[in-house]
Order: sequence, then structure tokens, then C-alpha cells
Amino acid sequence: CLLSRGLGDVYKRQIHVNINRIIIPLIAAKIIGIRTIIHFRDVPSAMRYKPTIGWYLFYRIMNFSNYWIANSTATRKDVLSKHIKGKVTTLFNFLDIEAFDKNAEFCTAKANFTIEKKTGYKIVMIAGINPWKNQIDFIKIAIKILKIRKDITFYMYGKIISENYYSMLKSKVKGSGFEKYIIFGGFNKDIPNLLKSIDLMVHTTRIEPFGRIFVESLAAKVPVITFNSGGAVDIINDKSNGFLINDYNLEKLVSSVKILIDNDKLRLEMGKNGRERVKKVFSSQNYKKKLIGIYSKVIAVSYTHLTLPTKRI
Repeated sequence: CLLSRGLGDVYKRQIHVNINRIIIPLIAAKIIGIRTIIHFRDVPSAMRYKPTIGWYLFYRIMNFSNYWIANSTATRKDVLSKHIKGKVTTLFNFLDIEAFDKNAEFCTAKANFTIEKKTGYKIVMIAGINPWKNQIDFIKIAIKILKIRKDITFYMYGKIISENYYSMLKSKVKGSGFEKYIIFGGFNKDIPNLLKSIDLMVHTTRIEPFGRIFVESLAAKVPVITFNSGGAVDIINDKSNGFLINDYNLEKLVSSVKILIDNDKLRLEMGKNGRERVKKVFSSQNYKKKLIGIYSKVIAVSYTHLTLPTKRI
């Protein structure tokens, strides 16, 4: 849990539980009578981890909180569908774009990416290597495109979380005959500099609760192609700073990749649009202003019990 700091003593009389997988602070706060905010950073129905206590008891405990924050429209809709009676506000994660740029500049001199040594176009997916992130679809669309042209290299960056899944992906690439063009880059901490050295972000996770990598890509002027689901809907403006693909249709995803690879002018224009959207919508100033407003509302109301679910979920 996170106690508010720097906002005056009044704000220290509430607890901000900064992720919905932690329930003990809610129970403790309920017992001693402290106002609480629960911050949902998952789409519950799509969570990889199901609560061991069951959904019914999970939401009863969640309702101990005075106020709910959702990190995306998709997250908000999902928790509202569970008969939650409390207030739920959507608060997008922010990106400090100045710090993002400075980090890229600082790391440029030290960077030694294999990606920079390759000629042709560079298409990347950045995500932990595990089934939930769905890199298998990224490999499928890479193979489809590489059968037509060989001036593109596809990269997957991310920590290996599932060894079995990683082995399966490696076998899929090896069996395709395109090992030279589909590369596993491993874990990389220097995301800003990495993004500024690529042409396109293609992300095949089916439901991202938010999708910070989308915001970072746009900040680096890199268009994003992903599915029309989850947090991507709040970040990507279809045909303005990338493409949102309906119905998880891989053929449409392949077509969108071809459009942006074949049209440098359009791709660069989308990149510029993306950076402007990050500045306008996902700034730290916007985030702080809205968060302080939420804190003020919670402190202003009397501590009351929220309505508990009346049926099992």
C-alpha cells in the first residue's frame, strides 16, 4: 500500500492500495477505520491469476474500499460489470516524456544493439515471454510477411517467464526457415533507446489492462499495430497513430503492417501524431491533477460502507 506524501497531513489519513491483487491492507484499514482507495491495474475477468478466495469473497473485500481507480476503460467496464456500487474513476498511467527522452540520450553512447546493425525495416514486440502475451501470433504474422519480402527483421524482446513457451516459440521459428529474420532479443532495460531505433511496434497480446509499452512506443514516434481490445483502445487512435485490429484477425494485421512498411511518409506522420497524443493525454501533470482530485473527494466524504455484492460472481 502507498501512503500519500507531500500533500498535507489530511492526505495521510487514507491508504491508496496501488494494485488489486493485494487485499490485506483493505482488511486492516476496514478494521481501524481508515479511508481507502483501490487501484485496479488488471482486467479481472482476464487475469492470469484467479483469487484463491474465489471471486465472490474477493469482491466483498474489494468493496471495503471507499473509492476505485481503473487504469483503463476496459478495466473500468469489467469491474463495473461485477455489480460494484462504489465510484470508479478511470485514471490512465502516465509517461514522463522528458525523462523518457533523457534516458534515451544518456544510453545512446553505450548502446550496442544488434538491431542497429541490421539493414531494412525493424518490427518489434516487447513483452515477457509467456503464453498470456501471445508471441505465437507475432511469429505467425512475421512468417506470412517474410514469405513475400525479406527486407524486414522481426524482434521479440522480453524476459523469459515460461521456459516451455519459449522453447515452443523457438521451435516454431526454426521450423519456418526464417531464423535469420525472426530474432529473440532477450531482456533489455533500455526501452527508450531501443524504441527509437525501430520502425514499427506490433503487439499481439489479446487484452492488455493498460499497455505502457504502447505509450512508450508513441513517445518514440513509433506507430503501434495491435488488437482492438483492452487498454489499447484508450491509447491508439485507429489510422492516426497506428492501427487497431478487430476480431483478432491476423490477415488484417498483416495488411496493416504492409501499409505502413510500404508508405514511409504515412508511418512517419503516424509517429508524430502518436508523440503529440502522449503529450496531451498521458502527461504526468494530467495524472497528478486527477489523482489529487480523487484524494480530495475521498477525504471529503464520511467513511461509510459501500454496498456489497448480493449474489455470487
